[in-house]
Amino acid sequence: MFFRLLFIWSCVVLASFSAHAQTKVVVTYPVLHSLTSMVMEGIGQPQLLLTRAHDTHHLQLRPSQMQMVLQADAIIYLNPLFETFVPELQEATGDKINYIRLSDTTGYEWLNPDRAVVMLYYIAKRLGSLDQKHAAAYRANAQRYQLAIDQSAGVWQKILKEAEVTRMAASDHNAFAAFTDYFGLPAVVALEEPNGNISMKNIKGLENKKLGCIFATHGDSPIIHRLIQATGARELTSLNPLGAGLTVGTALYFNLMDKLVKEFRSCLTEP
Repeated sequence: MFFRLLFIWSCVVLASFSAHAQTKVVVTYPVLHSLTSMVMEGIGQPQLLLTRAHDTHHLQLRPSQMQMVLQADAIIYLNPLFETFVPELQEATGDKINYIRLSDTTGYEWLNPDRAVVMLYYIAKRLGSLDQKHAAAYRANAQRYQLAIDQSAGVWQKILKEAEVTRMAASDHNAFAAFTDYFGLPAVVALEEPNGNISMKNIKGLENKKLGCIFATHGDSPIIHRLIQATGARELTSLNPLGAGLTVGTALYFNLMDKLVKEFRSCLTEP
């Protein structure tokens, strides 16, 4: 109801923006903004909606964020399982805004470079249908950045293939399956149960294991500290798979993957 009332009010206040020539694109997360920036390079600049690692399950958009949304031609997001506020926005705005959904799963698919490329082409296709004048340019950008991602993936593969894996990794959240599957690494043990609670069974099962590090994507936790004390593992709280905390732009995706590769190599090998 809140979004619907604000939408009606904003349609009056922002009417002067309706005749803009350039396609205005808003993207929810930094890593998706990076992929969209690649596709739109030389054509336009997408706006980033969520600049920090928000808990989108309890997010109330600020007026400035709502204004950004209501001026957009398109909103690029993952899916309602991540951005739970999107369905209410869609109900409020109807067909006045194009919502471009990139995923149907709860996985962090872009950590698999092949899936990131699929997202590039899908973004190019959808933006090209909205802005046919630049459709060819969107696709050309996707092709160019596919080459860049493929070349970088080869380097990342080489770094991780040469690593002598002797240790395990754990994470408070099942966020890295796409990454470990693609690079052929041991699965990261998820400490979180399907209901969102930390599994004490998993904690106890790791206390006598050779654990290199714990990726604490949700922040500080006394239970994780207990596991660190029992195993001597490192805690990596800055490793956010959504790209929060990194400099926004086309390079963000590459910087995120570089960081992941280096951290995993350090985590899984002997010091």
